[in-house]
Amino acid sequence: MSAAAREPGGRSIKLLPHQAGFVETALSPSSKRVVLLRGDVGLGKTAAVVALVSRLMGEQPEARALVLSPAALRSQWVERLRSEGTPALLADRYKFRELVDTSPDRGVWPQGLAVALSDDFAKQPDVMESLGSVQWDLVIADEAHRFTGARGELLSRVGATAKRVILASATGTTLPDVFSGEEATMVEWRSDQLVDHEGKRLYTATPLVLHEVPFSLSRTERDLAKTVRALCEVLDMGTQQSSSVAKILLRNLDSSPAALESPLRRVRNSLAHLSEINLPLEEGDDDDVEDQGRTPVDPATAGKAFPVAAQALQELDAIG
Repeated sequence: MSAAAREPGGRSIKLLPHQAGFVETALSPSSKRVVLLRGDVGLGKTAAVVALVSRLMGEQPEARALVLSPAALRSQWVERLRSEGTPALLADRYKFRELVDTSPDRGVWPQGLAVALSDDFAKQPDVMESLGSVQWDLVIADEAHRFTGARGELLSRVGATAKRVILASATGTTLPDVFSGEEATMVEWRSDQLVDHEGKRLYTATPLVLHEVPFSLSRTERDLAKTVRALCEVLDMGTQQSSSVAKILLRNLDSSPAALESPLRRVRNSLAHLSEINLPLEEGDDDDVEDQGRTPVDPATAGKAFPVAAQALQELDAIG
């Protein structure tokens, strides 16, 4: 096999040895039908699996590949596959209905492309039944530790007849219950064992150097911290939600005045709204008005907290 893959824009790149080795393992006749790929974040699992799908679709143009992933990652999978020249389809409820309406006799899921669905959408009964009605040449379960319960049933249905099943997840993930250890090949990537094309370690431990940088707060910063803490004490006397708001303000205070400004301004505007104070907008407050009323503080607490929040903003502006 050529270990070459394609970057977006058509530039050729090479898979690292551990990635190319995984592709060979997954397609090897000596490997078991199910392959569990485990590795830490950042080691290139997605790139390796994309290369595997591209290899399969290149060798078998009529193949079907199914990618099951969290909803937030569907578009990323489709973009990565298409960047490698692999036909890919992002399937949602609208696309599913379109496929059902246009191909009632030939099966819903066409050959010759990779289909990416969120596992939450795919586990819905009608979608699951449709996915389980065809034989997939390759099924990929991203974040495999998620496939329990209804997702586990989904994986069992589509994986029962699939020619190959790839489970990708973090280090330490166990094999989902729908498969037995006898039918799975384990591939483990450890950062301390990975090498580049020249055989050099990809990750080497660097000595930890600790630098202590002394600093002191100005009087204005100390006054601001005192006022913000007073504001948080008032909010703590309100509802559980207002106590959560207080915790957020304290975290931002501990970070920096710059990190405090935006949440403090939103809280001030919300307090003004809840205590029915007619607050004129300042420059940059337009977006904050949309958040008014979202801070869950009772009117009595809001009336006490508003002047403290207003004072805190004045002190924050004085810091510059």
